[in-house]
Amino acid sequence: MKYSKNLMVFIIMTCFISSSFKVMAQEKIEKPIFIGTDGTPISIQKLCITDRQPDRGAIAKAGMFFTAGTEFVLELSDGDGVFSDPPRVLSRFTTPIDIPLEGDIEFPLFSIPIDLGGENYSLRVRVPADNIVGIVQENIVIYFFDTPNSVVVNKIDSNVLCDGGSIGLQAIPNDLPKYIWYFNANPDSDNINNADIIPGESGPILDNITEEGLYFVRIDFGSCTSSFAFNSGSSIRVFDFDTTEIKIKGPALQEFCPSAPRMLEVNIDDPNFIYKWFKDGEMV
Repeated sequence: MKYSKNLMVFIIMTCFISSSFKVMAQEKIEKPIFIGTDGTPISIQKLCITDRQPDRGAIAKAGMFFTAGTEFVLELSDGDGVFSDPPRVLSRFTTPIDIPLEGDIEFPLFSIPIDLGGENYSLRVRVPADNIVGIVQENIVIYFFDTPNSVVVNKIDSNVLCDGGSIGLQAIPNDLPKYIWYFNANPDSDNINNADIIPGESGPILDNITEEGLYFVRIDFGSCTSSFAFNSGSSIRVFDFDTTEIKIKGPALQEFCPSAPRMLEVNIDDPNFIYKWFKDGEMV
């Protein structure tokens, strides 16, 4: 089949115009970015959010003229970057003024949802009335940490090893997605920063502990873990009963007056034990 030169030119131009229209449609709204409470754009799109300051805003550049009364919707994907149907809405607002080409589409402050936690969220702006969907901002890190629910590590039965046995520890709350367990083999050190990560342990329970030392658990917040280190973890010391000396805390010589009695406390506190106290060799 033969085509005339004019028909070929028409087909090429039609394809070019169609392709250009799609590009222009996508560029009617640029990629949105999050902004801080002071309106400053966040250069690295990583949100490590706590309940102490949960609010953020967002801003995007307009690739066309939008009249006053246009509604804009800010949509968020799931943690894998996939938008649901219907998409999850973070915020929406109707502009009271015209927004010119290259003008700012700025969403007022809104609260980040408390259930967010992932490394690969996507963000976009949509204009429902005109069926306009803006360019997607990808690979956004968002984690929310509810600080009143800081993790605490508890002993399941005891924190003392006896006769070559083992014990278990549990993180509370125990319904968070992932945990990081640390171990420091030096029982006289409280330096968590020198502890080793226990490989393969990411659940709320650490079983079959057979070595004494300092055990530490922290919630795994991915790229935000270090940002939440101030109160996202808890430690407990495990003692080996066969090698650890039970003694009264404090100096060997403790002075006090009868009018100001003092409470004495041992270095191993376990409700499963029965303690016997002695004074001058005689049981109290």
